[in-house]
Amino acid sequence: MWRAAADRLARALRSYEKVAGAVPAGTGRDELEAAFALLAAAVADGRAACAAAQAAAPSSGLDVPAGPGGAHADLHHRLTRLGAEVAAAAEGAAMVRVGDASALARVGTRAARARTEAAEVLARARGTVHP
Repeated sequence: MWRAAADRLARALRSYEKVAGAVPAGTGRDELEAAFALLAAAVADGRAACAAAQAAAPSSGLDVPAGPGGAHADLHHRLTRLGAEVAAAAEGAAMVRVGDASALARVGTRAARARTEAAEVLARARGTVHP
């Protein structure tokens, strides 16, 4: 289950990279590349959180392992939200690609939000591993 969450994060980032890479230079491309750096760092933290969670609560199925006080369920929920933020940033990049310049600010906001969320997710995952 943790592996599937990590894979979803990686797919969302690849989607963003593919879409942003198709945006012509000069139409917000620099901003999209800056957002990509934030998203890549967020996904790296998210994947590290998945690895820590797998070490603490191994799961080979699709069910979230039981944990103290619902900690694993909360972590999975946060990882899902992180993936949604990265995917939404990819959608925003697609809007920029088709000429919606106003979407550029939303992409930056989502990337910053994803970065913050990922740092919190990783801290929680590491706290779960090392109480």
